[in-house]
Amino acid sequence: DEDYQLACRLMAEEYAEHMKGDSRVGGGRSRGGGASGGGGRDGAYLQVLEAEIADDYPAPREYKGVEGQEEWDELILEDPETLGCGFHDADDRGATRTLDHFAIYNAEGFLTSLELVPMVAGLELEVNIFASGVLAEDNGE
Repeated sequence: DEDYQLACRLMAEEYAEHMKGDSRVGGGRSRGGGASGGGGRDGAYLQVLEAEIADDYPAPREYKGVEGQEEWDELILEDPETLGCGFHDADDRGATRTLDHFAIYNAEGFLTSLELVPMVAGLELEVNIFASGVLAEDNGE
């Protein structure tokens, strides 16, 4: 399988560079649409594109809300100055919130995959993603 061979080759290259002590931050080759120079400690981040995983999930369907449940079109939860700080500064932001029973949507309002959400702060999104669910204050349990 070509994907497997490519993954093995990339892992071997990463391991060889790691053993040499080279750092790829800021100067090395990067993969993925918006991953240039940003993200993790070593700068490497594989960004998943919607087209790559389209056949891995059921056909998209339109969102239908729950009758009688209060909903918002938008709810601003963060100060614009702290937006985008990612998981690394979560302890410095005060109250933490959780989103339970959630769904992730694309710009057309269809369900999409959680794999499209970047898990590293500072990356440019290739696709607009929206979430809905039950928002609660995190009590630490």
